[in-house]
Amino acid sequence: MRTYTIELRADFQDEEKYDILMAAAREMARGMLATAMMLKDKREPQISLQSGDMFERNKDLEIITPEDIAGE
Repeated sequence: MRTYTIELRADFQDEEKYDILMAAAREMARGMLATAMMLKDKREPQISLQSGDMFERNKDLEIITPEDIAGE
C-alpha cells in the first residue's frame, strides 16, 4: 500500500479565497478517489482531506458536502 501527499500552503487577506481553494481541494480529492476506485484490484482506496493553520491543528474535512448532495 502506498500513500500520496499533496500539501498546499496559502496566505490570503481575503477569507473568501480560502473557500475557493477548499472547493478546488474537494473537487480534486473526489477525482483522485474516483480514479483510484476504477483502478483498484485489492483493497478499497481511502482518502482524507485536512485543513489547518498556524494556530489550529489540522481538521479532517468531508470531500462531499451537504451542498454537493443537494446539487447546489
